[in-house]
Amino acid sequence: MGKQLKALAGHRGTVYCLQFDRAGRRLFSGADDANVKVWDAQSGRLLRTLRGHTREITDLTLNGANTLLATSSNDGLVRIWRARGSYAPVACLSGHTGVATTVSFCPDPDKRLLLSTDAHGDWLLWSTRSWAPLFSSRPATASTASHTGTTSAAG
Repeated sequence: MGKQLKALAGHRGTVYCLQFDRAGRRLFSGADDANVKVWDAQSGRLLRTLRGHTREITDLTLNGANTLLATSSNDGLVRIWRARGSYAPVACLSGHTGVATTVSFCPDPDKRLLLSTDAHGDWLLWSTRSWAPLFSSRPATASTASHTGTTSAAG
């Protein structure tokens, strides 16, 4: 059995999703406390807490340039954050009728697209230029909500 290297304490509950940045320097975690945490992957130090969701974080992903972080949540929203520097909120995307379950940036940086899914099996394709919905698997109106969300330096 392997030896535990570090214990990352910061979330108040179960962690549901994790992702390294493309360089392996930072680790992003989402949990049932509705927060996203940013960690230094080498030292284990908590760098930032991103707040804005009101329910459990179900998924998170970084774009290929490591500049944007997308999160989905049981609150039905997809939130976009800067993935460097201020980690400020960029957009809050609404349009799912229930729990937002997954998020995925298109791997082709020229396409500038984000895909999100929900617990009803529906999906939305978003433009990362305007954050407007482009396509949906169902006939519905998706909209871009306010950029409300907060970030704190370490906690």
